[in-house]
Amino acid sequence: MKEGNDFFSHGIIAKKMSEIFSLQNYGGTFVVAINGAWGTGKTHLMTKALSELDDLEYIKVNFNAWRYAEKEDVRRALLICIIEACRNYVEDHEKWRYLGRGDEERKEAERMLEDAERALYTAFVREIPGEVSIDTGNLIKAGVNMALKFVPWGDFGNEFVQKFFSKKGRDTESEDVCLEKEDVEELWGIFTRSSTKRNIEKVTGVEQFRKSFETLLGAVLEGKYEKSVKKEKSYGNGRKVKLVVAIDDLDRCLPEDALNVLEGIKLFVDYPNTYFMIAMDGEIIQKGLNMRYNGYESIIIRAKDYYEKMIDLSFNIPALVRGKFFSYIRSLSANGEDYIKIFDVLFIALGANLRAWQRYIQRTDFNRAIIEEIAETDIFSGELMIQVYMKLQCFSYQWPELYQVIYDKETYLELEKQIGQVVDPKKKNIEKILDELQDHGIGEEVRSGIIDKKIIDFMLMKPKLKQVTGNDLDLFFTFDKTFEQ
Repeated sequence: MKEGNDFFSHGIIAKKMSEIFSLQNYGGTFVVAINGAWGTGKTHLMTKALSELDDLEYIKVNFNAWRYAEKEDVRRALLICIIEACRNYVEDHEKWRYLGRGDEERKEAERMLEDAERALYTAFVREIPGEVSIDTGNLIKAGVNMALKFVPWGDFGNEFVQKFFSKKGRDTESEDVCLEKEDVEELWGIFTRSSTKRNIEKVTGVEQFRKSFETLLGAVLEGKYEKSVKKEKSYGNGRKVKLVVAIDDLDRCLPEDALNVLEGIKLFVDYPNTYFMIAMDGEIIQKGLNMRYNGYESIIIRAKDYYEKMIDLSFNIPALVRGKFFSYIRSLSANGEDYIKIFDVLFIALGANLRAWQRYIQRTDFNRAIIEEIAETDIFSGELMIQVYMKLQCFSYQWPELYQVIYDKETYLELEKQIGQVVDPKKKNIEKILDELQDHGIGEEVRSGIIDKKIIDFMLMKPKLKQVTGNDLDLFFTFDKTFEQ
């Protein structure tokens, strides 16, 4: 979405959200959830809301969950970002003096930051399983075979492996070693003791971090210190600062990572002057819950019930008004009116995804400029030809895998023709439609690419390729294709 053009009232909503934060006098953490599918403007809305907040009065954290999902525990990454934002505020002398606090208090806050950071690294350490090659032919205890491959050997592996291999390894020429009954019993005992110890350490570590973090936030946000700090001359009115954390791109994370981020927020449940904005898609949370409790038939948790326990205000991205959507399209392209004329067919493929519209239009305009240069005729002189081109570009953008197997206009024309001959497609599911297309001679390679009934609805809509003629049509199928050498 282009900055400066508020077509969907995001500026109004962002201002109201900032007013909630400034006026809210809440005893605990206040959490706002912005619901909407990917690409509907949640990021833009949160960015606008943060910009409405004064940099002196708020410590602002913009956390992109997807950026950290594959690198480390996303809960730890979130907390690291919050600690770093607090550190930047504390070390900014102008902001610190605005709060009416002196150097002694700042030094004590810096010490608390270090304590919280140390506690964080021991509380949230990602365990990486290891694997040891052992002949399991003599394993007699149920479950040990799998345990050997997937235990975190770094926790206790050396204790057993070094002892075991020093005893057994010298007496065999094989790289693998057989385990006897006594060895299995010893391994299982070490594994059990280590797992118990590890769980105790984790619980203790998390609790230690909670205490360190609570002390830190009390000092930074409210000027509360457990230790005696020499009070210096006041430079202000003993002001308080608020912490606002915007969490974005949860819908791009793996479902389990999205759940971990939400569970990280639970650590803040009792902290005053802390606020969260979460851009989320309930379907992603539901998938995470389904994966976590797969196999437990008695456990059925609805995403709404799960996250509403920690959310104080939840609202959906407002429905996009048609007229405002047209204004948005015009802002993206000098050819905006051409897109508007076939808006209904394009909307089948792109929906209300603002990012998808922007990327599709940018790519389509770029390819159009190239075609105009290399075509032997004025290929875009007719309105119908322009609309067919835009429809084909939308097809290739939204369903690229299928577009790859439709390698020329003849294949597309045949598919378009046979879809048009399907009887009552709106009353049939996709499986029945595919069976009918098979009867009409559409090959398996093409049929396997029709994974969404939207494709059927899209191709049934005008304009259609059969309505235009000319050799220049071949140019439309030379873009966004991968050709074998």
